[in-house]
Amino acid sequence: MSRVYTDKEILSIFNKTELHKDIKLSTWNWTKIVYEKIKPYCSSLSEGCSKGVIFLKDADFVIKVPFNTNDEDNWLMDFTGAINAVNHWDYCAVEEALYKLAKVKGIEACFLPIYEIGKINGYPIYKQPIGDIFACKGIMKYDHEKVETTTNNFYKQHKVPSEFKYRLPLEWVYDVILAYPTHLVVDLLSFIKNNITDLHSANIGYYKNKPVIIDYAGFNEYSYPSSYSDSSEEYYSTQSYL
Repeated sequence: MSRVYTDKEILSIFNKTELHKDIKLSTWNWTKIVYEKIKPYCSSLSEGCSKGVIFLKDADFVIKVPFNTNDEDNWLMDFTGAINAVNHWDYCAVEEALYKLAKVKGIEACFLPIYEIGKINGYPIYKQPIGDIFACKGIMKYDHEKVETTTNNFYKQHKVPSEFKYRLPLEWVYDVILAYPTHLVVDLLSFIKNNITDLHSANIGYYKNKPVIIDYAGFNEYSYPSSYSDSSEEYYSTQSYL
């Protein structure tokens, strides 16, 4: 059974870390600054290029901690591609903004929600439900001929560009087509085309047996305006395949 954590409890745990607004945080040092300080409260951790992920014991959510620097080749370089109305480095804030845009379009069911729960000495941390990533799902059980035929017919019918076919695992797209109404799938693919990059097999998956996008921040490839409205479509590209 999952344990219920309040946001206040989570923040009190992360107050034991060395996070502060001026720190340089990257894949190189985040375990020492964050994870090692709260290890007794954690069951595991993972990381990507732009963020660390903490699994608290018995929780049904993860805590995402955005990095603000890249330590490639032992050189600390500030991130500059995550324009999100706040700064140029917080890719979790990009996800939060994208989720708000997805709600405007009525396709939020296809995304795991994420929100900032607060700041630790000025440094933001985020909360998101735990999903099952597609990379851990065996694809041998699929009828690959059926997957290919179904997805190709859908793409052809709705005029999805052929090059888009290779941006997402066909098996996951097949599950999306089966799980959601056609209009929602079309809107989702258009939204992905216009707004989201880097959807590899570890960034997509399932939540309560429904296909969802888990990590949708992209990486140094897509920029948001310096301001946006939660309720307006002004900052959502309405380009469609139809």
